[in-house]
Amino acid sequence: MLFIEILYSQNINFDTIDSGKTLYLISNLDTNTFNSLIAEKPQNSSTLLLQIGNENFASVNLLYDTKISSLQKGDQNTFIYQDLFNTKSNPELNVNAVGNGNYIEVLGSNSISDGMTIKTTGNDKMIFVRNY
Repeated sequence: MLFIEILYSQNINFDTIDSGKTLYLISNLDTNTFNSLIAEKPQNSSTLLLQIGNENFASVNLLYDTKISSLQKGDQNTFIYQDLFNTKSNPELNVNAVGNGNYIEVLGSNSISDGMTIKTTGNDKMIFVRNY
């Protein structure tokens, strides 16, 4: 017996996609939409970084299971997360930066910062979180 099955992984009509529709979807994305993306907490480690704007930067360095989500909506925002030494922790962190020129840096994790949500709205804000 020989079985042949054709499976389509994606069914997208690329003729209907244009920059106008894409920009409309991006401009109407708000923090509620982003929060619905992270509402279901996965069982394993996950990182979700969503950047809407120009010249945004994100750096995530870690060695263990973690759940990090970050939304940068605006221009020239920076998010840095580093936790390379605490291998016994599985933290959850949610970072939202809405505006231009915001800088958020999180170094390390502990029981106090687990489940932390950082929200900044406006321009040129700086947040430093140090956990030892």
